[in-house]
Amino acid sequence: PDKWHEMAQVYRPEHPRPIFQRKAWLNLNGEWHFALGSAKERSPPQSWDGLINVPFCLQAELSGALNQLTQQQLRDAGLHGPPLAPGLRRNQALWYRLELPVLPRAWHCMRILLHIGA
Repeated sequence: PDKWHEMAQVYRPEHPRPIFQRKAWLNLNGEWHFALGSAKERSPPQSWDGLINVPFCLQAELSGALNQLTQQQLRDAGLHGPPLAPGLRRNQALWYRLELPVLPRAWHCMRILLHIGA
């Protein structure tokens, strides 16, 4: 297997803010689909560029994402050459997609709050 698949595991499985942890919670860290696109586009992409290991940002080696982009995509997004940390160009957007797992039966009558932090 390649380096990306060796790293494809759930990092940071603990609750990010233990003081707020409840009995019923679900960690969504792991492999998500991602795509680079235009910031003007309001609809989700029709195709995805690859998988990104959440909670890592696009530029982090542990995200595994940059290895899946072409040199042209990296240049278009302003992500070529060091340092990569400044991020995407203003006209670029980064989309994420995750199909949620089947929720526990006990959750079916509960109010569910989805909190996404960056």
